[in-house]
Amino acid sequence: MSLVELMIAVALVAIFIVPMSELLFSMNRSVQKVPVYEWYDKFISVDDSLRSFASTEDSLGKKSCRYFNAAAQGGSGVSVHVPIFQPGSAGQTLAQVLGTSSLPTSITVLGNYILMGTNSSSTTLPDFIVMKKQPSGAGSTGEPVLYVVATLDTGPGVADMAVTGTAAYVADTSANYQATALSLADPEHPAILRKFVIPGANSATSPIAKRLITYGPFLILGTEKSTLPEVAVFNSVTGAFVASINTEFGINRLFAAHQKFFVLGPSNPELDVYNTSSTPSGGLSLLYAGSYDAPGGSGNGRSIDIFGNTLVFGRSKGGNELELLSFSAIDTAGAGQWNATASLKLSASIDNVIADKEQVFVFTSDPLRELMIFKPELNSEGFTNLRKIADVDLPARTASAVCDGPVLYVALQSNEVPLVAIY
Repeated sequence: MSLVELMIAVALVAIFIVPMSELLFSMNRSVQKVPVYEWYDKFISVDDSLRSFASTEDSLGKKSCRYFNAAAQGGSGVSVHVPIFQPGSAGQTLAQVLGTSSLPTSITVLGNYILMGTNSSSTTLPDFIVMKKQPSGAGSTGEPVLYVVATLDTGPGVADMAVTGTAAYVADTSANYQATALSLADPEHPAILRKFVIPGANSATSPIAKRLITYGPFLILGTEKSTLPEVAVFNSVTGAFVASINTEFGINRLFAAHQKFFVLGPSNPELDVYNTSSTPSGGLSLLYAGSYDAPGGSGNGRSIDIFGNTLVFGRSKGGNELELLSFSAIDTAGAGQWNATASLKLSASIDNVIADKEQVFVFTSDPLRELMIFKPELNSEGFTNLRKIADVDLPARTASAVCDGPVLYVALQSNEVPLVAIY
């Protein structure tokens, strides 16, 4: 080979081979972890079988709550707004869709749309509602404007929902099927893709769905106590049944993070934890890792969220209702040996918690303080304590809540004021 040919070969290697190797490394690096929070560095690891689902989310979802300057203003910086509901292409306002008998049960955000599930007991009335957002302040008095652009009957009744990509999954309060997958490729024209049925479900066994989450390629469903296992796992794409857990109690909340699966219920202990791993056949293995029994007598595990290595755990009234649990302790200690790094007595049941980098939103049963906002104290591991910065009186008790940039949308257990926006 001549010197000129050698120089050309080296140049070709520099042009094509090196960038290609960098691309392959980048691709390999990008599928090692699943992004949880979009706006700052935080990831959960997944194993090989889940890497092809690296763009999906687990039950944490994407969070982008922006800080409310309530600390400096003594809470006065928090403002509750009742949106202006307008009839969109669906031809009805939210109040008209809900009527007098339906209440919101769940809420989430997909781009410029708000998705709401309701507890409609009719097989002919809508229980899935799509509203299109207009910018805050679009109304003449400054309130956000929401247009009802689509309704759907998945029937009867939606207890919970999760969104992954352009698919929504709803937990149905039906004895004949327990969940429905919806296509939201066009959010203004939602379409039913498939139904999920727990093996053995019928009008006699009646496993009524209460909670669901998506976890990689899996849909995990929790039901009321029944003669069938209360936790069922499906392939979210094919609808195939994968696994189940017989908890012997009704499910209050499901949660998944850091290759752990959490089940909250009304038993003692209130929190059960399972290690998750894939099976050779592409299924999901759930291996019991231990439980946490909150101090203060019997209670219900009701809500959970995570920041860093800290679990924020909420329970029904009694004892310390809000606790911070260390993830490292869960990994190293035996069953029943986990201790709270901090506990707060709120004298109210915790309906929901949202743990964010700048604040923790705690939704309670207190009729004058349905929302409590806390400022977290941080170290390299996560939260070390919570300091209250605001109490917020909402029109009713919370059914569900979701962060959407500078706005916190809260669905309420009321058909008079079913939804508020806080910013």
